[in-house]
Amino acid sequence: LYESLVEANFSSLKLVIISSRKTNLSMICKRSNVDFFYINDQDLRFTLEETQRFFKENQQTLTQEQVNAVDERWHGWPLPLSTVVEDNLSIEKILSSPSPLRPIMELFYTQFYASYPQNIKSTLIQLSLLDKIPHEMLTALQLSEFEKALIIQNPFIYHEIESNSLVFHNAYDEFLKELQHLLTKEERINILKSGAEMFKQRNQLEEALPLCLSCKDYDSAVTLIWKMISLFTDYSKAGFLNHYISKIPGDYFALRPRAELLRIYLLCVTNEMLRAEAALIRLISQVKKMEKPDTEV
Repeated sequence: LYESLVEANFSSLKLVIISSRKTNLSMICKRSNVDFFYINDQDLRFTLEETQRFFKENQQTLTQEQVNAVDERWHGWPLPLSTVVEDNLSIEKILSSPSPLRPIMELFYTQFYASYPQNIKSTLIQLSLLDKIPHEMLTALQLSEFEKALIIQNPFIYHEIESNSLVFHNAYDEFLKELQHLLTKEERINILKSGAEMFKQRNQLEEALPLCLSCKDYDSAVTLIWKMISLFTDYSKAGFLNHYISKIPGDYFALRPRAELLRIYLLCVTNEMLRAEAALIRLISQVKKMEKPDTEV
């Protein structure tokens, strides 16, 4: 392998990386302008619509209630769904057949959820909204030392040295995500904003940016992007930032010429000149129509 890599033509080198843990690979590739195709467990699993279509294509029509039950049992994984279809099982047998994920989910529930105090249960569900959990978050949530120890000593939560953060094991993270419907909208927004603020304090702006977008704090997201660019911003960095600014709804920029100017700048650096020119023409027209000058421009 070593000799092959040394002698390889890197202009055409293709790597396939499989990991059981979440990584920064997609972010690194975006930042470095490397072509990549990223597939996570959500991409591999069927959606409810895909599950229903799959059974229909195999001459089995399911009601919405049955589709929901199948999804709850098999979590959209194609292999077990394919197996039960190939065996030509009735819907009753499908729903009564054991799920391979049931033992591990029961373990999570009995040993690492139900036995915890109620505030720890709620805290774990909230933390599952974050890909990475700054250690300071446990202090900010005003947890006692005993409660912090319960979380840190959980065998399905590990410390990621690179980011100095806590990360959930994928399966445990999936278990907790199934419980996120128990959270209020306010709880969701608060934990995302808290996480973003802590990463900003660490100057880990690339970690804070997607959290700001997740809680729709577009003003903070734009402020972060301004901080991350300079006159010397290269193509790769601009492409990385352009990826995130494109997630902000277009109507946000309508009354914010400075934010629109930022978007145009990123388009120029990434050589999307036609889009940049069209946006600049709209921006000039928009500013001229304003009754009062925008002090930010």
